[in-house]
Amino acid sequence: MTYVSVGANGRVSDGGVFGASTLSRALDEGWLNIPPPTQLPNSEKTLPHVILGDEAFPLKPYLIRPYPRRELNHAHKIFNYRLSRARRLIENVFGIMAATWRIFGNKIAIQPDKVETITLATCVLHNYLLAEKQICPNIVIQQIQDNPQVANGMGGLAVIPRPHTLNAKTVRDELCHYVNNEGAVGWQEEMI
Repeated sequence: MTYVSVGANGRVSDGGVFGASTLSRALDEGWLNIPPPTQLPNSEKTLPHVILGDEAFPLKPYLIRPYPRRELNHAHKIFNYRLSRARRLIENVFGIMAATWRIFGNKIAIQPDKVETITLATCVLHNYLLAEKQICPNIVIQQIQDNPQVANGMGGLAVIPRPHTLNAKTVRDELCHYVNNEGAVGWQEEMI
């Protein structure tokens, strides 16, 4: 499933854009056909799928954000690092899009509704070309080949959520416990 939202005012925070989106409403109201909670790799824990956000986003059972800086113990620092690392993969997509579609290299001097149409069209074309292996984000592939941990991010967690009975803090705390125990990777201690 791919969701693209285009056209928000540049002054609105990412969390504000998400909060006003149809995706946020669909998640809050349970309209999406999201897979049920899944057992984590190398663990007996079963947790829901989640979206990863930064500090601008609200903490919800389906939307995990970092622990606030004022509350950071060692386990929280590890969790925040792993969350940030996993989020970097999707953030790289924007750089790939700008490198692939030259129109994004400069200010686009046309009507805003046309900019929205162009942006949506390039997203569709980009995904089509990737699926057909006509273009390939070589930088990302090279990073994965050079450093397999890039591909692991949160250890296979986090795509799109499903409403569930666990509250948001419990989900984040369970994920924190996981990345600091059975989901730990050897290099994470050196990174904080």
